[in-house]
Amino acid sequence: MTKLTGNMTKVYKENQGVRKGRDKGQYTLYHIFCPKKHRGIHQGYIGVSQLSLDGVRKRYEYEVIEAMSENHVRKVRHVHKMMSRFGWDIRSLASGLTKEKAYELEAALRPVWNINAKDIYNWNIKKGG
Repeated sequence: MTKLTGNMTKVYKENQGVRKGRDKGQYTLYHIFCPKKHRGIHQGYIGVSQLSLDGVRKRYEYEVIEAMSENHVRKVRHVHKMMSRFGWDIRSLASGLTKEKAYELEAALRPVWNINAKDIYNWNIKKGG
């Protein structure tokens, strides 16, 4: 497993999700997508995090840089390659969720698995990633 770099440690320390008002939990359900080619929720990448939306954005900014660097500080994932190739944006689908509710919604909203990466704009290639 790749250890956290200094940048990622800072992101996780400064951007943890917190309960606000009537929130039941601190989980965020997010959607990463290609802004110019986006055709709906069935494309892109659906994920769950305990980070705030700004934290998730910063996390992926660092992850892409680290994964695509010459010495590959981070393991290169399919989503990193596609984000680097097409550009990306992120939006929150829901926040203040419990862990159970967040993963339940993720399973319901996640695009169909893109086996063999045939649809270049669907970045979920397997369950959980």
